[in-house]
Amino acid sequence: MPRCAVAPPVREIAGERTSTLGQAIGKQISQTRKAEADRILQQGVSQYKDRRFRAALQLWKQALLIYRETDSKSGEGVVLNNISEAYRRLGESSQALEVYEQALAIFQEIGNGSGEGIALNKMGLIYRSLGESSKALESFEQTLAIAREIDNRFEEGVALNNIGSVYDHLGEFSKALEFYEQALAIRREVDDRSGEGMTLNNLGTVYAYLGDDSKASAFFEKALAIFREIGDDDKEKLTLDNIRAVSQNISASP
Repeated sequence: MPRCAVAPPVREIAGERTSTLGQAIGKQISQTRKAEADRILQQGVSQYKDRRFRAALQLWKQALLIYRETDSKSGEGVVLNNISEAYRRLGESSQALEVYEQALAIFQEIGNGSGEGIALNKMGLIYRSLGESSKALESFEQTLAIAREIDNRFEEGVALNNIGSVYDHLGEFSKALEFYEQALAIRREVDDRSGEGMTLNNLGTVYAYLGDDSKASAFFEKALAIFREIGDDDKEKLTLDNIRAVSQNISASP
């Protein structure tokens, strides 16, 4: 009598189920760890807002380790950017630039144009503070190109203002005015009130350097109104100082 067919072993299927279960558990652990990194990241943000930059730095370094452990490239890029900013605020420019380069590489790898532009802009600010105008200009121009490519009008306004500030520092006032005017138009378009006030102040400063105190005063007055409106006390004080300076010049004129 022929033997009945026997079902094949199910070990391979069971193995697949075990593997799938293990993957699910691993994914859950990874998500839990990433959530922990996100929480630590936000704790660092709170410390940073309280101007406790060293404490923020330590928290962000903890978050960085977890993001790398869980292979979260997006989180790694964000926290590297934050670490760089903490170093910048602490005056540790070389460290800040080094970490910004790492953040930039991550953002380029994952195709995060916004993050790439932010990193380049911050690098430009550091180069400008170090007096390395050509490097600052290069960074800001790259930021501008990215902002236009991804149609980020807000960051385009930031980049144009910063390019103007480099030309301002170099004494190339006609170019500075050109970029400041472009920045002002965009900042008004996107309703960036703080940025609008800053660019108005910058325009006033250029006209003051050029000896056109009446134009300078007009721009400073517009900036002052904005800073009062948004409650920016520090920039209000700075603008009032600028207004007093040009008022004294006007009074002293024959």
